[in-house]
Amino acid sequence: MELYQLSGRKSGGVCLNCRHNTAGRHCHYCKDGFARDLSKPTTHRKTCRPCSCHPVGAIGKSCNETSGQCRCRDGVTGLTCNRCAPGFQQSRSPIRPCVRIEDVFTTTSPYGPQNSLADECYSYCQPSQGKVRMNLKTYCQTDYVLKAQVQVMERSGPWWRFSVSVQQVFRRGTQQVRKGIQSIWVPERDLSCGCPALQVGKTFLIIGSQVGPDKKRIIADHTSVALPWRDHWNPKLRVFRTQDRRGHCKMLLYQNPRPRSTEQPNSAEGNGGPKKG
Repeated sequence: MELYQLSGRKSGGVCLNCRHNTAGRHCHYCKDGFARDLSKPTTHRKTCRPCSCHPVGAIGKSCNETSGQCRCRDGVTGLTCNRCAPGFQQSRSPIRPCVRIEDVFTTTSPYGPQNSLADECYSYCQPSQGKVRMNLKTYCQTDYVLKAQVQVMERSGPWWRFSVSVQQVFRRGTQQVRKGIQSIWVPERDLSCGCPALQVGKTFLIIGSQVGPDKKRIIADHTSVALPWRDHWNPKLRVFRTQDRRGHCKMLLYQNPRPRSTEQPNSAEGNGGPKKG
């Protein structure tokens, strides 16, 4: 009725159940995540083609409904955001995939050698670059082990806040981690280097050993590990969780107390469990 009134009492019809990935009052444009293929008529079943946005260079999966242009990150160009813009070069960071060429080289001393930003990041993130093997001892030394899907990321001063949907909590340690929507805080420097490499829309196994000042904030930094989730990890982690509840972790930590440093190693020798590399 509202549309009928707005049309001057001429028409108020709205199409339902639009086909072929179309949307709108008359199914006349492509729905979010699709772009119009001008070579085909609107009645063609492939009149709307999926956006082909690059998973790293683009912000989200949506594109312009008419041109198919994706929303690119800073320094990235191309219809699908698949290459660096002039004056930029590729980095190893999934958050800043392209950096200005003049910013890539930083001098360590007035007469010292110059190192690229990519090399700095690789050195900074080195603890989490190799294989990560999880045995019970390594598991017990973490503050949290969880399966979570990243939903939203936003900047907050020197931090980035990731809103995640925690699907399973295998270990909560001293952290107040629970199922449902939680916030994970990542320092800006760490995220700019891509450690941990969290990406919106994907599900990760997140392992961390950093405690916030109030013991409530979940922190993930360059000492943490974020691995794309694999279902075959679930049984092993459930066994560790059961052993933890039976007091095995307390006994292990009593026999082998943690170092005083807040930074904990992410890898340990052992068999089975998640690994990266």
